[in-house]
Amino acid sequence: MKTVLPLLLILALHCLPTASLVRAQNNLADVIEQAEKSVLRIEVKGLTGDGLGSGYVVQDDGMFVTNVHVMAGAREAVAHFANGDSAKIIGTWVIDKNRDICVCQLEGGDYAPIHFSSNTSRKGETVIALGAPHGLSFSATTGIVSAIRGEKEARQQMGRPNLEGTWIQVDAALSPGNSGGPLINQQGDVVGMSTLASSGRAQNLNFGISAGDIRTAVSKARQSQLTEFRDGIGNVKMGGGDSGNSTGGTEKFITRTPIPEVALAQYVQAGKEQYKELSREIRKASTKATARLRDYKRGETYIPRGGQSDFIVLKNKSKDRYFFRDERTKKRLVAQQQERAEQLSSVRKQLSPAMDNHSLVTLLMNAGPDLDARAPQSIGCISDAVVVHAYNDHEILVAYDQIPFIMWVESTSGLARGSALTPTPVFVAGTHTVSIPEKGTRSVTILTTVSESDIRRAVAGFDNGTIAGGPAAAEFRVWTDRTGKYTFEAVFVEAGPEKVVLKNRKDKIITVPLAKLSKDDLELIEQYKK
Repeated sequence: MKTVLPLLLILALHCLPTASLVRAQNNLADVIEQAEKSVLRIEVKGLTGDGLGSGYVVQDDGMFVTNVHVMAGAREAVAHFANGDSAKIIGTWVIDKNRDICVCQLEGGDYAPIHFSSNTSRKGETVIALGAPHGLSFSATTGIVSAIRGEKEARQQMGRPNLEGTWIQVDAALSPGNSGGPLINQQGDVVGMSTLASSGRAQNLNFGISAGDIRTAVSKARQSQLTEFRDGIGNVKMGGGDSGNSTGGTEKFITRTPIPEVALAQYVQAGKEQYKELSREIRKASTKATARLRDYKRGETYIPRGGQSDFIVLKNKSKDRYFFRDERTKKRLVAQQQERAEQLSSVRKQLSPAMDNHSLVTLLMNAGPDLDARAPQSIGCISDAVVVHAYNDHEILVAYDQIPFIMWVESTSGLARGSALTPTPVFVAGTHTVSIPEKGTRSVTILTTVSESDIRRAVAGFDNGTIAGGPAAAEFRVWTDRTGKYTFEAVFVEAGPEKVVLKNRKDKIITVPLAKLSKDDLELIEQYKK
């Protein structure tokens, strides 16, 4: 008996690692099985032939994510699920070429979405790549996160000079067809998207765009309008060295020039003179937007007989009634209206009755004096403008007061045909003759958006030394956070009720919550304000 017990104990101890390994493998198999319910095998019929790729559902209404290069040139496309179901891909919400992210839409609804990881990936963490390598549906490969690469480093590693975002380098095997599939962690949450597989000997140099960049694209998609293939993705071409654009060709119409100081000064002066009146208009618009949001939510998901549009309003003496084509259309328009209501509410809260610099900047950026497009070299706030077409990364054709304009914007990502532009200040650069694809040569007025830093500089008087707070405030100094751990050098610009605006030596505007600054900095700001 004495001999048997030690032998049994040795055998039990010897078996523990094997049992633990089996449980881990079973758990991983369960994670993969669950995640694959959201994974797509994508078949594309394109301009230059057929193609294959992968994708994954992120909303139960059929919104999904894949790579732009999977969908580029698509005339039509179909997605297949692991259980044998299929669905037609009907269009795109967001196309971000420099991050190779394409947010698309499936026909129908009631799909199983996969979730994003809330944590940033770390080197050494296990990662699983799901997709259809070489057309082999629903394969899984495992590896680890080899490195996290910023965009500059990723550009060098991948030889693509226009890449943006954060990239995850993995050693999980990736092959053609994996593109657009999710990279998941051991909990089954998305940490990235397979984008680029290495060739030749360097088989550990495989890359995916990070979940953080993908989440941002999905957030934009929720506020965008669906673009059918004929309006967008079918014209997109991918290439390692091209300049890239998010919605179509590579035509360039506008050479953006600096905004004249005199135009900025005139816009600021008009804002000061109309401050009270414009503030009242903001309050009224905020109340109306909130009321309309409630009406949208109560709207019905069918179009009365004879209706041809996706959304109609029946006017009634007592109350308007809202009708939507289907539940997806209602969700999209409700989300857009909610964003507008929240924006107006935020602007309203930031406007103080007695005008200060912070309130003035907020007003001028969101609801300043109206644009007069007939006044060259002037600035005004454009509202109720609708996107007609987006040509490249920065240029769009818009309709404003039923007149077409070419407009330079910071980014065209998320702007589809028919989507409304958020109110913003623009500069009337003048009228030029340009050749517009499919529209011929025409004379159009060029508008360029005015940045917040331009407005702040004009309000605070950077260039002539009249910075708020006087000469002492205009000196560069070291600012410290409340913990004393982080410091940076900047000059004081202005202080609002909750935030302080600073400017570093590279002329970059920095906005810092007052709650995060040290006690000494807060006391100094009070002196500046006096």
